[in-house]
Amino acid sequence: MTVEEQGRAAAKRTQSNSTANAEPHGPAVTDAGVKRQLWNEATTRYRTCENLLRLAFSQQLRATPETTEIVMGITQLTIETICDCLWELLRRPGQAEPRTRLDVLNGIQDFRAARRQVAAWMPTAGDEEEHYTRSVDFLDADILAAGLAELQRAEDALRQLVADTHTDSVAS
Repeated sequence: MTVEEQGRAAAKRTQSNSTANAEPHGPAVTDAGVKRQLWNEATTRYRTCENLLRLAFSQQLRATPETTEIVMGITQLTIETICDCLWELLRRPGQAEPRTRLDVLNGIQDFRAARRQVAAWMPTAGDEEEHYTRSVDFLDADILAAGLAELQRAEDALRQLVADTHTDSVAS
């Protein structure tokens, strides 16, 4: 089931739940299962986007595998700092082709847009289960699905960016 289909299904369930709450276990249990699935996928996709940005940054530095591993593991280096440094690296004269700069800028902007969409409910790394347990009653499947769709777009752009950067780095 695609993200869009999950969102439409969640919207239908939300409508049917609000108009007829006669079934105490049917739709509510299904909605809880859908929310849990969307939550898990969204948090995983968000972490993937962060890692892809760190990888793109490392590739632009033309870092060794050891340095890349260090960059991937530094948790005190915020993702916003990574985005800013990646962009600054690419803005330097002769560092990248105009198309590469545009692709990087688009990837960063897609991630930032997705991040704004999910900021209200996205937990910090490692706190996913505790945060979900505290927030499940306030989470809406439609909101989760919309955030997941934004994260999917960002991940697609970042995957392409990392693939393109890897190809460019190998060529140089």
